[in-house]
Amino acid sequence: MTKKLSIIIPVYEQIDLCRKLLESIRQQTFKDFEILIVDDQSPKADYQKLISEFSDLSIFYLHNEKNLGAMKNMEKALTLPLSSVYRIVFHEDDLMHPQLLEKEISLLDKDSLLAFVSTSMFFFDRDTEIKELSKKTFDTPSVHLYNEQKEMVVDLCMGASLCFGSVMYRNSALLPNTHFDLERFGTLSDRPLLLNLMTPSTPRSAFINEKLVFYRNHGATDTRSQNLRAQQIITFYTYYRSFFPADITGREKKIFYKESTNNLLDSYTRIHPDMTMPFDQFLGQISKENLFSFWYLNLVGIKALFTILRKRS
Repeated sequence: MTKKLSIIIPVYEQIDLCRKLLESIRQQTFKDFEILIVDDQSPKADYQKLISEFSDLSIFYLHNEKNLGAMKNMEKALTLPLSSVYRIVFHEDDLMHPQLLEKEISLLDKDSLLAFVSTSMFFFDRDTEIKELSKKTFDTPSVHLYNEQKEMVVDLCMGASLCFGSVMYRNSALLPNTHFDLERFGTLSDRPLLLNLMTPSTPRSAFINEKLVFYRNHGATDTRSQNLRAQQIITFYTYYRSFFPADITGREKKIFYKESTNNLLDSYTRIHPDMTMPFDQFLGQISKENLFSFWYLNLVGIKALFTILRKRS
């Protein structure tokens, strides 16, 4: 029997964390789902043995013929042909609140114009930190509806903690429009992907402003910024800028420039030396692209500037 939801888990060598994730999936209040584990050539971890520990769940195992890398494996998970109505691609090292699937599917079922639904997240270091949060119930969660792409961009610029791993997609919206542009955006490809899904046939999306995903904090081992090229960060904010008028004014101007100015500078300090460009060139390009204004510097940007200037001296 076809399941309503497919939970796809790209995996690589984190079998103990994946076991904890499967335990959190087992606790979901919504039950009409299948699980697909997409193994990116793990050399040691035996995921098939792990699956045997969860015989009560409908789990399928897919093994890549060659190692794709984390981002390409994620792209594969997004584009797998499935017969289910919805899909969620979830990181193997994170955990689900028991109501995550129920709350997202409820919104998608009620509004056929929603391309996807996402939620907020709680960052944690130790599993004990989320014990009480897992018990919290959300009878009437706070929901923000985006009727157009720019509304979502504005919210993201204001710091909405949209968790990419929380996103539940309508498959009919995802599959014709999946464009995970790793060359242009690198590890920032998730936001452009989501915005591109808001098409005339599914123009809306929804954000549940509740912490229904528990996101494991990797601290110094999180290398996403280091794996970006300087040009990809510039391209990303140029893409955001395209949703605003050329003569952006008022509230939107403040929101956009506060975000772009300070995060561009902060990101520059984190880029791996082999993937950067001279700061004068970087500053010149972001100024030319209307992504930067000294008027909107905050403590994050000022700290980044001092770091950059200290390295140059």
